[in-house]
Amino acid sequence: MKQWKYGLFLSALSAQPLLQTVDSLLKQGKYGSALGLYDSLFRTQPMPDTLQLRLHLKAAEAWGGANKPKEALIWIAPVESLALRLRDTLGYAELLGWRGLYHYQTRAYADAEVALQQAIQIVETQSAQQTLLYATLWRRRGLIAHDQTKYDQAEEYYRQSVRVLESLALTEHSAYASVLYNLAILYRETGRYAQAESLYLHLKAIQRRVLGTGHPEYARTLNNLANVYSDQSRYAEAEALYLEVKRIWANALGPEHPRYAWALNNLAVLYQTQGRYTEAEALHSEVKAIRAKVLGTDHPDYASTLNNLGIVYRAQGRYGEAEALYLEAKAIWARVLGPEHPNYALTLNNLANVYWAQGRYAAAETLHTEVKALRAKVLGTEHPDYAHTLNNLANIYVARGRYAAAETLHKEVRAIWAKALGTAHPDYAWSLNNLASVYEAQGRYAEAETLYLEAKAVWAKVLGPEHPNYSLYALPNLARLYQLQQRYREADTLWQTIVQKSFDRIRREFPTLPTAARQNLLENLLESRLSDFQRYVAERRDRLEIIQLGYRAARSFKGLLLSSTEAMKHLIETSRDTLLHARYRQWRHIANLYALLTLQENYPVADSLWGVLQKIEREIVLRLPALRDFLPDPAGEPLLPSLRPDEALIEVVRVPSGKKDSLLYLFYLLLPTGRKHTLYLHVHQVDTLWERRVRNSYRILHSPRSVPSGLPYERLWAFLDSLLPLKVRKVYFSPDGVYHLVNVATLYDSERKQFVADRYEVRYLASSRRLLLRRRRFLTQKPVVIGNPDFSTIPDTISEPRMRSYRLFEGGIPPLPGAEVEAKGIAQLLGVSPVIGKAATENYLKLLRSPKVLHVATHGYFIGGERNPLLAGGLLLAQAALWDSLFPPLGGEDGRLTAQEACNLNLIGTELVVLSACETGLGEVRGEGLYGLQRAFLEAGAQRVIATLWQIDDEATRELMLSFYQNSVKRKRREEIETVFYHTLSAFRKRYSHPYYWGAFVMMQ
Repeated sequence: MKQWKYGLFLSALSAQPLLQTVDSLLKQGKYGSALGLYDSLFRTQPMPDTLQLRLHLKAAEAWGGANKPKEALIWIAPVESLALRLRDTLGYAELLGWRGLYHYQTRAYADAEVALQQAIQIVETQSAQQTLLYATLWRRRGLIAHDQTKYDQAEEYYRQSVRVLESLALTEHSAYASVLYNLAILYRETGRYAQAESLYLHLKAIQRRVLGTGHPEYARTLNNLANVYSDQSRYAEAEALYLEVKRIWANALGPEHPRYAWALNNLAVLYQTQGRYTEAEALHSEVKAIRAKVLGTDHPDYASTLNNLGIVYRAQGRYGEAEALYLEAKAIWARVLGPEHPNYALTLNNLANVYWAQGRYAAAETLHTEVKALRAKVLGTEHPDYAHTLNNLANIYVARGRYAAAETLHKEVRAIWAKALGTAHPDYAWSLNNLASVYEAQGRYAEAETLYLEAKAVWAKVLGPEHPNYSLYALPNLARLYQLQQRYREADTLWQTIVQKSFDRIRREFPTLPTAARQNLLENLLESRLSDFQRYVAERRDRLEIIQLGYRAARSFKGLLLSSTEAMKHLIETSRDTLLHARYRQWRHIANLYALLTLQENYPVADSLWGVLQKIEREIVLRLPALRDFLPDPAGEPLLPSLRPDEALIEVVRVPSGKKDSLLYLFYLLLPTGRKHTLYLHVHQVDTLWERRVRNSYRILHSPRSVPSGLPYERLWAFLDSLLPLKVRKVYFSPDGVYHLVNVATLYDSERKQFVADRYEVRYLASSRRLLLRRRRFLTQKPVVIGNPDFSTIPDTISEPRMRSYRLFEGGIPPLPGAEVEAKGIAQLLGVSPVIGKAATENYLKLLRSPKVLHVATHGYFIGGERNPLLAGGLLLAQAALWDSLFPPLGGEDGRLTAQEACNLNLIGTELVVLSACETGLGEVRGEGLYGLQRAFLEAGAQRVIATLWQIDDEATRELMLSFYQNSVKRKRREEIETVFYHTLSAFRKRYSHPYYWGAFVMMQ
């Protein structure tokens, strides 16, 4: 007997160091290692009952930490009777506490609540309220209430836990950190961001002191604080924290740990919120690879990655790719978690959103109805996620004109969110906003206004007036409602605020974003609220203040991507930052490789490079704080440019009218009136059929045998001609829409028997804001003239007039002897040697650095239909014909300089680029303008670009170009090169009167 007791004593002593080690492992989250030690402990025989009870509880804790509640319950069951026999009532209470926790983890909330209530009652009966166990039990009750969205109850339970821990002076204990963490999450979910931030900052300070700044738990607090900042659109602060979390978890846990993948995931979600889809996609792809390797492709977290990547694809309009990912995630979640798990319902919801975006309303409605049934069964009909499903269904009903059904659902959503989240939550504001839109559609304006105002107040209070929900939804929706009621004074005030906030957002975010993200941001603004505003201006054309604001917005946002890219390159070229220059060289190299791979349709590799490009470009722009100085500034820029008395300006804006297939063309005209100029607005309402007819009637000029028609003039210019004063001789013209594809100088007035070119010198501008920008002088190199590259094709036997067009070739690319004569003549005039034949390579062009003039006489093309419009057009250079042959040229260059590649040329300071080839002025009209070669060379830094709108004649072009350079060399000191170009064309028309020969050439600046 004594020997047996001595053995128990020894086993208890030997178990103590192991127990301490186990506690340490549990605190580090190393549950697998802890469970391994338990095996060693249970092999120690014999063992006292009290020690056995403690070990079972510790094992349950380890299984629970490993997220395996069923295994935890298995460890608890055998020692219930033991605890009762020992009359260890607090031990039994602890056991009930663990049972409650694991029922909670399996979503058996009623059973969990019963177990925890029993445990608390035992502790209180034993007068042990001042114990860590008591605080822990209250926290677990808070978790149950929290999960069921009983937020008030959960908050009270958490606070009870906090009070106990503070009375025990355990404010640096892990249990205190845990309950603060839970309470902060509750505040975030209920939209109480200031309180959440305060708690996270408090927790951060404790962990910094106790754990150090390299501990994984410290990083987890930073991660959640970043979530709060992201919710409030404090993106810069959020990104800084996410990056720090990524660094800490990489160092502490390794780059293949699930938490590191979690850090990448959160950073990716932040980027997609900002419209930085390329960076988000790259990060989600990295997370996908890590989780596939570490967790396997059948793990729920891997499915989550597929789901998140699908969200990025859907936001980019890549619906097919998004659908495939959602279906894969759906299959995994169904197999691993079961078809009643909330995650399974989530992927059905996202799949339905893809169908909704595609206009497949019936399919979307079917899925949302299924999600509704699942969430009602699993979460209950008072859960916020159930309300989200109702909201999505209601939106489908609105799209299908079923307003009564939509109203019923939106009211139900409002009631659920009010009860679950409170009336000061952003989601509650959404319910108000959406219900108001239903009332608006039904003409119930008073009811709609009440709800819009309430939503606006909630968003302003909770998120702040700079949040996108406030500036992109609350204000425009209310402004549109006032517009419908003709309450123009109130609408005017709101639109002025909206436009100013758009300027503020551009100036705040552009200097931190790579080009692709800038484009996403700008297109979202243009396609939504700025287009809405231009429609409003069209209606308020009698109010000068609104016209002026409309003009300022038009001229500022048109060409903004172009001007910001030019500014970025200017700042790089003038910087003394050696690291900046190194990164820029690296960026240009990868950009050229990306363009080549895309042209070869090697999309997987190209797409991976695109992510790298975005990352490097972001590093570059962050080293250029002065970029903000180049962005539109309403406070610092004059409203109207300074013009001479014989000059006028026309800024064109094309927007959908809001009615099906209807368009508005707004013409902002700055016209001379006495000693000053006055701004006017002319509005032209048309449809897409009108645009097609204009293009078809204008194409007649593409043939030298056609008879010029007055129809294009009547449709495109006659109404403007009637508005221009007789004394106007020069017109600055910034095109949009169909005007990008025509040269207005070639429009023929059949009544007066004259072209527009006979009356006006038309100067094309990407945006009239360029008249306000001071043209900077740069050190340039000698001019470069390229002509008639050696395409390495079959010797020419064609005797008919040649076109400098790529699309006509069959069986080889014919040489251009006229282009060679042109190049030699121009080079002689400019005092340089021409680059012709085999020397005229793509690589030669890419290595140029700021030539004063760049003239390229070769074949050009624009095909269209590419994923990227900048890959649809280009110039042919040496060895271009070999690429598609059996003997492609050595090296990576293919002899085809695409517009995408031309963007990366170094033409900072280049005064003039002449693209003496066919169709170099064509492109695809998107977002802020025409995407093609002309834009690409401007983006590369050229101050002016002469390009062509159709296939041009080789010999006639040679004569025109030689004449232009002869006049340019002879021009007077202050004579502008634009005027020289105009007079050259005027003289050329005396010999070649048909606009086919001279009308294709347009100079853009």
